[in-house]
Amino acid sequence: MNNKLKNNTDVNNLNENNTEENNLDKNNTDENNTDENSTDKNNTNENNTNENNTNENNTNENNTDENNTDENNTDEDNIDESNIYVNNTLKNDINDFDSLEEVLPLTSKYLCELKENQPYESQKGYVLSCPSQYTISVNYTFYGRYANDIENCETGSDNRYIKEDYRYTEVDCGYDPIRVVKDLCEGKEECTLKPYNDFFENRCGVIYKYLHIKYQCIKNKEFKKPRIALVKYHDQIKSNTEVENSISEAYQYSKIHGYEFQLYSERYDTERAIYYMKLHSILESLIIGLKEKKYDWIFWSDADTIISNPNIKLETFLPPDEMNQIHLVIASDYNGLNSGIFLLRVHPWSLNMIIRSLSYYYYNPYRLLKFHDQSSQNNVLTKSDEKDHYIIVPQYWFNRYYEVIDGNKGGFLIHLAGVHNKANVAKIVRLDIMKNIELYTSKTNEELRDEILQYYNLPREDQNEIYTQF
Repeated sequence: MNNKLKNNTDVNNLNENNTEENNLDKNNTDENNTDENSTDKNNTNENNTNENNTNENNTNENNTDENNTDENNTDEDNIDESNIYVNNTLKNDINDFDSLEEVLPLTSKYLCELKENQPYESQKGYVLSCPSQYTISVNYTFYGRYANDIENCETGSDNRYIKEDYRYTEVDCGYDPIRVVKDLCEGKEECTLKPYNDFFENRCGVIYKYLHIKYQCIKNKEFKKPRIALVKYHDQIKSNTEVENSISEAYQYSKIHGYEFQLYSERYDTERAIYYMKLHSILESLIIGLKEKKYDWIFWSDADTIISNPNIKLETFLPPDEMNQIHLVIASDYNGLNSGIFLLRVHPWSLNMIIRSLSYYYYNPYRLLKFHDQSSQNNVLTKSDEKDHYIIVPQYWFNRYYEVIDGNKGGFLIHLAGVHNKANVAKIVRLDIMKNIELYTSKTNEELRDEILQYYNLPREDQNEIYTQF
């Protein structure tokens, strides 16, 4: 890669001076190479990726590893003003980190048993969480009920009253499941516990039980910056096309900003439409992230996108620390959820949401939705009442359509969803970016972050919403 490009996030360098094999040449799109699978504005464009462009793990051989960040972004004394994330500049956050207490006070909680006559998957558990830069350390656990304790968990997890006969025992009944709880929570910033007999042993018979837990939040040994993987899928990349440009651009952007880049190309689920490979690819990346702890967030981007302001960092869009239950950041349009671009936290909730989206049609075989995989995601979120875990954000942040670009200047991405003759349109867009640099790069990370935090701080009823699709 051109050394000048590697160390420069200026839009002119990203759009003009690329000399890598897969150059992002603004005139490099072929008007005759349109994506034969172009679909409606909300349909994903994952239908074409060159399977030779990925290694056997479907990740670029130059992917950043767990600790690899841009060389200009790791030193407290070498931080440019664009390196904004969460609430402050990175430098300010590092200073704040140095002043944090090493250990926070012990927390003690009684978590009431979930309903036995209902699957635990359909019941909300109890969340343990620590502030940013801290992780959970479990000190004590007990599952059952203490002798003569009729006060704790007087009502059930669903607020139903539990008769005293079911809350009284003359002797302690229960045991210490600390190994199980540590497996679920130890060393994590946040975890969900579900006191249920499938997780814990019932040693109390009909007595109503609880999980008593004591834990502390321990400060990280080193300052932790969010780690992000940028993920794409396409199964037939053609040379000098808008798809190749989009993928090359995303790869170079990832290298500049220190993100891991993952490109999937193999179509192994041949019994479903190609666009379901998008969900399969995300699922693979989630599993890698959960098992290997290589990154904290996934940024999914369809292959019909153009980076209009490469100075914008993905951290700019992340929820603030106090919203650590938000795992999906996604936009909507006039058709509902638009899953062409979104941020997904590496978290068990995300894993299960993607699995449910993949299987939605198998359990709803007679509900033919317009946008298939996208509508499946939409309905999984709305019908399961998952509002605590996702947020619908303004489209201009990272999922703008070219024809409505003038409404909000300086956003990050342009999405050519549903556009016919994408090769020609992509060429027009890239040339327009070159001619109107100020329009497309008018916002800094700091300015955009201020807008984003204002939106995050709005009451939920004043934020965008999605509804079940039929």
